[in-house]
Parts: sequence; C-alpha cells; structure tokens
Amino acid sequence: MEHECKACPSGAICEDGAFTPVKPGGSIWSSTTDGVYRITSCPPGYVLIRDEAVPASDRCVACAPDTYSVEEAVFGERLW
Repeated sequence: MEHECKACPSGAICEDGAFTPVKPGGSIWSSTTDGVYRITSCPPGYVLIRDEAVPASDRCVACAPDTYSVEEAVFGERLW
C-alpha cells in the first residue's frame, strides 16, 4: 500500500505532519482504516454534519440562535 497524505479536515490543525483537533473543544475524532480522521462526536450545543463523499468537510456546527442541544451529537446515533 502506498503512503498518501490526507487533506486536513475542518476543525483541525495539521502542522508538521501532525493532526490536532481544535474546533470545537470536546469534539471526538477517530481514524478510519484508511487513515482519514472523521468526527465521531460533537459536544452539547453542536450538531454533527458529515458528507460521506467528502470526509474533510466533517464539522461540528453550533446550534442556531434561540435553539439548543443538551446531548452530544454522535455519528450513527444523533446527527444533523
């Protein structure tokens, strides 16, 4: 298998070849079998948006003004 660099996803910083999730704090990321990092959970107050065709566009989006979410958004269970 050929080593390949992956696109840095939204909500992360990729410097010097290292992956660091930063946005939002409390989000949980997991590496897939092909080495792509995907968000698997967003903290309360956020919804999880995933596009299976574009993994680098995974993101936790804050609830709109005058709305809320008291539970974390979890891939495969609760997401937008």
